[in-house]
Amino acid sequence: MRRWRIWLCLLIWTLAILIQWPLWFGKGGWLRVVELRQRLVEVQAEIEHEKAENEALVAEVRSLHEGTSAIEERARRELYMVKQGEVLFRVQRSPEEQAKIAAEEASRAAEAMRAESNALARAKKENPVETDDAPAVDEAAMAKDEQPAKSSKKSARKAK
Repeated sequence: MRRWRIWLCLLIWTLAILIQWPLWFGKGGWLRVVELRQRLVEVQAEIEHEKAENEALVAEVRSLHEGTSAIEERARRELYMVKQGEVLFRVQRSPEEQAKIAAEEASRAAEAMRAESNALARAKKENPVETDDAPAVDEAAMAKDEQPAKSSKKSARKAK
């Protein structure tokens, strides 16, 4: 009688574990939910960043369409253009400042590359698609190319 109770308890525990398993480790389990929430926060941050960038670009486009002052400012800043009668003075930075600015630009570029590669990796994980980087091969065309080559080898052997 005692063995029967032990087996019954083991059976109940096993069934309880089997029932709980998908809740913890299944496709819609708690661990997956936590992971998806973290991913949601990351994506929302990316979206906010992109929205801010888009707003800045829209404002720049609007200012370029509305008047000549924005175009004039951009020409002065980027192309070093001046009006008639003006004198342009360019002040060069010290080598230390130039090195600091170059290092900051390099770190920003590296961060952008990391973010882009992470986004690509996440996209590949979420949407795995088999891609073949090799050019498409037309087997019929290859067969036609090989046939004259074989016949020319035979004719070369006959000529010898």
